[in-house]
Amino acid sequence: MLLTRLAAMTGALALSAAAAAAAATPPAPPDYQDPSHWLCLPGRDDACRADLSSTILDARGRARIQAFVADPAPPIDCFYVYPTVSEWPGVSAPIAVTEAERRAVRQQFARFASVCR
Repeated sequence: MLLTRLAAMTGALALSAAAAAAAATPPAPPDYQDPSHWLCLPGRDDACRADLSSTILDARGRARIQAFVADPAPPIDCFYVYPTVSEWPGVSAPIAVTEAERRAVRQQFARFASVCR
C-alpha cells in the first residue's frame, strides 16, 4: 500500500515538473505580418468593431439608446497596446485573441473609432 502511494506521488511530481517545464518554454515570437496576430485591424470585423451603443439618461432620468458611429474616414491611425489580461501560466502567452483581450478592447479602446482608424 505504501509503495503504491509512493509510486503515485512520484508520478504526480514528474507530471508537475513536465508541466512546469512546458509552461516555462516561451512560444515562438509573433509574426506581425500575419493578420491573425493582431487584435484589431482597419477594415476588419473584429474586437474594435463591437456594438458600442449606449444608454443615455437625460436630466429627468429618461433613457434613450444612442447608436455609436465610427468615423468612416478618420484622419489618423490609432495604435493601442492593451493591458496584460492573459491567464497563461508560463513565461509568455501564445499569440491568440481571447475573450479577455476582446473585452479589454471594448471597454478601453473601441470608442476611439469615432476619431481614428
